[in-house]
Amino acid sequence: MVRYAHIGNRETLTKKPRVLYTDYSLLTADARITNEVRRVFNFIENPYRPVTFDYLMVSPQNSRRLLYEMVDREIANAQQGLPSGITLKLNNLVDKGLVDRLYAASSSGVPV
Repeated sequence: MVRYAHIGNRETLTKKPRVLYTDYSLLTADARITNEVRRVFNFIENPYRPVTFDYLMVSPQNSRRLLYEMVDREIANAQQGLPSGITLKLNNLVDKGLVDRLYAASSSGVPV
């Protein structure tokens, strides 16, 4: 059996149907990803079972650690003179550790 998964950040605009914007999405049959998507739904149904993810960023399992690692990588790139940059789209940001890392990145020359 081939599984397919569609992963995206789409918002439904019901009040402004003529507004155009771009969504990011991925349609894949990659078994590594589709198996993890299936595990996300299994986790939602059975939250008491431990689960890990290797390919997906899933809150609260691994998103903080992965975001910290990504920011740290951009800081290292900037310090080595390599291209760097961080773009985030957030509704709000309350994680003090991530805020501190973003300030450190900006201070290191990373465009944030």
